[in-house]
Amino acid sequence: MCISTTLAAFRAFWGIIENLHEGWYHPMLAPNLAMMFGQYLMPLFVFVIAGAVGIRWPRTGGIVHGAGGVFVRSKSRQPDYFGYRCVREPSR
Repeated sequence: MCISTTLAAFRAFWGIIENLHEGWYHPMLAPNLAMMFGQYLMPLFVFVIAGAVGIRWPRTGGIVHGAGGVFVRSKSRQPDYFGYRCVREPSR
């Protein structure tokens, strides 16, 4: 639970910074906040929900955390899944 809370707090902090760094695209507040929650704060909710499940049902929470770890590990092997290219650019 401590790790989930730490990751959720870090992701919330990072998401807010990224949203303010990249700027606001819409002239109104509501679409910008919706974009922030959809793009940057969704991983926060995943960690919070997994932690809440772990508090209420400890065995199910362990399974949810384990399945999430397996999912992230399997997707991190794909070169462009997280938005970064692992392929080296040719030098000129």
